[in-house]
Amino acid sequence: MPESLLSYFERELVFLRHTASDFARLHPKAARNLDISVGSIEDPDLIRLTESVALLNARLQQRLDDRYPELVHQLLQLLFPHFLRPVPAWIMMICEPDEDLGAPQNIPRHSTFEALTRNNERCLFRTCREQTVYPFRIRHAEAQMAPFDCERPVGAEDARAAITLRIEANDPDINLNELGLDCLNVHLCGEGKFVLQLYDALIHGLQQITIKMGGVVNRLPPSSLYGAGFEDECNLLPYNAKTFAGFRLLSELFLYQEKFNTVTLDCSNITGTGAVMEIVLFLDDLPANIVRLLSEDNFKLFCIPAVNLFPVISEPINIDHKRRHYPVMMTSESADREPGTYDGNTAGKEGLEVFSIERMLDVTGGESRYVPPLFGENYRPTQSSMRWCLHQTQQDDGTLLTTVSVADMGSEPIRQESVWMAEALCSNGRRVNHLPPAVSLTSLDTLSLSGTVRLLQRPHVPVRNFDRKEAPWQLLAHLHFNFNALFEAESPPAALRSLLSLYNFGASRKNQFYIDAIIGLDARQVVEPFRLNRRSCLVTGTRINVTLNIHPVDGGLCLLTGFLDRFFSGFAGFNSFTQVVIQLEGMEEHYQVFPKRAGCKGMI
Repeated sequence: MPESLLSYFERELVFLRHTASDFARLHPKAARNLDISVGSIEDPDLIRLTESVALLNARLQQRLDDRYPELVHQLLQLLFPHFLRPVPAWIMMICEPDEDLGAPQNIPRHSTFEALTRNNERCLFRTCREQTVYPFRIRHAEAQMAPFDCERPVGAEDARAAITLRIEANDPDINLNELGLDCLNVHLCGEGKFVLQLYDALIHGLQQITIKMGGVVNRLPPSSLYGAGFEDECNLLPYNAKTFAGFRLLSELFLYQEKFNTVTLDCSNITGTGAVMEIVLFLDDLPANIVRLLSEDNFKLFCIPAVNLFPVISEPINIDHKRRHYPVMMTSESADREPGTYDGNTAGKEGLEVFSIERMLDVTGGESRYVPPLFGENYRPTQSSMRWCLHQTQQDDGTLLTTVSVADMGSEPIRQESVWMAEALCSNGRRVNHLPPAVSLTSLDTLSLSGTVRLLQRPHVPVRNFDRKEAPWQLLAHLHFNFNALFEAESPPAALRSLLSLYNFGASRKNQFYIDAIIGLDARQVVEPFRLNRRSCLVTGTRINVTLNIHPVDGGLCLLTGFLDRFFSGFAGFNSFTQVVIQLEGMEEHYQVFPKRAGCKGMI
């Protein structure tokens, strides 16, 4: 008997025994005929009957108690679907061009790649952003402390450290400035703390940038180098457009943090010719371990995040209206070498796992008809009165059980059997754990890549979040979250920390350090001048001051501040803006003052 049902059973059994004792006191003669006395039941048949009734009542009471969390669970799926969906694994893949590559090659967003496990089983990955592969690579990288070998540019007089990157074309006859290089994405590699400290130094401590090409020295401002991964077009997971964009960033920052260890250098205005480009980054300072250990292995070009998600059509689901739940069985024709099926009851071990059902179709009689979900955003009449509802539960062994329940909105007493098929997004579940390090990936699209695509590091395992008991509080926390509820709370920092904690699914210590670092939060209305169509005007906005305690955070502070900047930008109203100012505890001067933002757009 499950532990949850056992408590209900014991409670019902105690109630029946107390009732039998009360009956014996009130009706002693009748009780003696039934072998019932105060405090005990003597008849073995009556004992078994009492236990049977207690079990039936326990199951009924448990079902009644589960009805409210089930409704809340469905509301969460409707309003905040990203929160309850299983989190698939992801990888960082790197494209290494061949030496004979002479022209740029483009890898579109949502390109599909496959990798084989040690057992020759396929895992599919979908890229999250577009990437252009150029015929050059980083040949040398070093860090040095002042005095420098090169001349300091204007604006870098106080720089005490510098990082030099030397980029060389595969062919000395290639002119790098003719390749159409608009921006350069550089992924930072290495041990976790090392990378986070390097990221902080590049984002916050950068003073000036020089790019030397063919004797021409280009000077770029610090704003030319910025963190990547915060843009909407870099989403790893599909999100509902109606979902608050801050929740998307929060989910991916806590679940896919290494994805953000990428910086982008704006190269659109570079002049000069040649096959060699030398980039020098002048910094405030660098930790001693970075100066000593930094090399070209810590900077990787042409890296693309990819998620283990792909579309799959389910096996036909026979709806006979005799069952409460129908298992979803996914066909493997598009996801495995040998045709077959994966049952939702066992998919969590080594097969396919359902991430979401995009559409449900009634294919009875060979004609496809759309079947809307029971809880949806559109309740207009449709051809079919049938509705469906997705149920996903985590079993004791960690597998994911995926079923659908069916409802008839027409309430017809006699229904004919029908056949449904689901169009779903699926992942390979735990199978990705068997991928070897640095395994090669093969494109399944019509891409002609002159080079090798491989894993940069081992895949990050999927995460579960199926605590139904906490669903009511999670729903209330999301519904109650808005600008006024946050900043008018008794303790705004505590309110923000409480919301962030909801997304720390794996109880990560690193994520908890970020959460605990927020110790101060307030907002005030401001009026700032703004240039529009060559005219000056005044715009009202909100300046948000965040105070951080840096002691729990050992590197990666700029990841947290960059997230807070984009997170609060979603609070901007019409004809308004937000501006985030970061203050460190115990320091009078501002640590970071972000530009004014109107939603996802920056204001000049």
